[in-house]
Amino acid sequence: MSAALLVLLLVCGGTAALGVRNLLRSTGNPPGRLLNEINKRLHHGVLQHLFDAAFWPAACVLAGLLAPFVMLYKLFCFVQAAISSLEPELPAHTRSQLAIVVSGCDSGFGWAVAMELWSRGYTVIAGCFSENGIQRLNAATTSSALRMLCIPLDVTSDGSLKSAAANVQAWLNDSKAGKRRLLSVVCNAGVGTGGPADWLQMSDFERDFSVNFFGTIRTCKAFLPFLKQ
Repeated sequence: MSAALLVLLLVCGGTAALGVRNLLRSTGNPPGRLLNEINKRLHHGVLQHLFDAAFWPAACVLAGLLAPFVMLYKLFCFVQAAISSLEPELPAHTRSQLAIVVSGCDSGFGWAVAMELWSRGYTVIAGCFSENGIQRLNAATTSSALRMLCIPLDVTSDGSLKSAAANVQAWLNDSKAGKRRLLSVVCNAGVGTGGPADWLQMSDFERDFSVNFFGTIRTCKAFLPFLKQ
């Protein structure tokens, strides 16, 4: 019974959505205009109480009908995550042939991620913004320096990423070491300019977006061809 009611509600909702879409097309006006007008009418001092009396009970009934399905879905996700957590890591003898690019390795999370992956036996191509960051990583990984390849990397520069991609290509082409593969890319490089909006300049916001948003996209596009190989 509840399943049939749920199907009926979904059909009615879909029909209503199609009706609204066709109405929007026929009026030729921007959707926001019509929706704003509908919202204004529904929240009129008198109609609002009638609308609330119909909407909230219907929403509660629908939530009650969907609750078992949501519970089953989340239980499925739990089982799936539990099974995934039991999967063993890649064999230790193969990890040196797998490279992971990490940006922003000068300090913080980038440094920690690079060191953790290196300690597990992977080859890490660590992108550092400063020469000091490169020197610190090289000094910390002298015991197995061949697996920590530190390169200068500025994620706001196409030229810098092109050079980094060339370094990855050179590592992949080293046939003496056997078959190599780029396993993953960690876009960690980021900045955060804090403070009240009226204290900051537009250049501060532009810099944050240049690194955090466009820098991430630029990094992904630079190394995506290697991940597809």
